[in-house]
Amino acid sequence: METLFSNALRRYNQLYCMESQLYHEAAVRLGLSESQFWTLYALCDAEKALSQREIAAAIGMPKQTVHSAVGQMLQAGCLQREERPGRECGLRLTAAGRRLADETVIPVIQRENSAFADLTVQERETLLCLKEKYDRRLAARLADLPQRNKE
Repeated sequence: METLFSNALRRYNQLYCMESQLYHEAAVRLGLSESQFWTLYALCDAEKALSQREIAAAIGMPKQTVHSAVGQMLQAGCLQREERPGRECGLRLTAAGRRLADETVIPVIQRENSAFADLTVQERETLLCLKEKYDRRLAARLADLPQRNKE
């Protein structure tokens, strides 16, 4: 019988899970839920107001999950709504939100940059190129999955 998982796929999946676990543990250590952590991360990265839909797309989480995190962060005074044309409003960090980001997400981003800097320019470029290539190829192969109705 053919092995379903190649050793390379198994190793890749383990590395992916390990990275996810690192971020989960960082969020917990910093007193944030993962959705709060990634919402702050997306807003820091964008350096502008984002809608909940834009945040969900940026961090790859369901809109419902982002909605819950945003509600908690609005209530805590970390976010403020910003009017936009149309139905969606933007979300921006308040001064309290900026302080929270400075104490939580920004140190993580600094450590990410430091870990990246430990790689040579060639290693960084190779890592990024291979990840992009893999993701494009996987997306193409997943696009032809049949639609399955929930029962």
